[in-house]
Amino acid sequence: DPHDEQTFLRSKLNWSLLDRDEHASLRRLYNQLLTLRRNTPALRNLDLNAVETDADDARSVLLVRRDDVLLAFNFSEKTQTVDIPFAHAEWRALIDTGAKIEEMRLTLPPYAFAVYQSPLPAARRER
Repeated sequence: DPHDEQTFLRSKLNWSLLDRDEHASLRRLYNQLLTLRRNTPALRNLDLNAVETDADDARSVLLVRRDDVLLAFNFSEKTQTVDIPFAHAEWRALIDTGAKIEEMRLTLPPYAFAVYQSPLPAARRER
């Protein structure tokens, strides 16, 4: 009930939790992701024409390419290795999540994500 005082009290932030490792590490991750979005134009671009996706339902993997950025998500409980179906690029990790790319094959740990960027401008890459 949104009008119940107990609902309000349960919803208040408990800032003392920031001292606990699991909460502090999650806050650091959120800060890192917000910084990436602020500093990476492709992650701020709202043009859906600049987005390519590839979903592998059998492996529970989703790949999203936004111009010069590759986002990868593994929604399964197993490590997954998939081919990157987009135009060849040299990818460098923007955030270390334990994922790795070797010769256009991406390996993602269980329940993980990855953010990569190609150092070449979009206009200079093969399409």
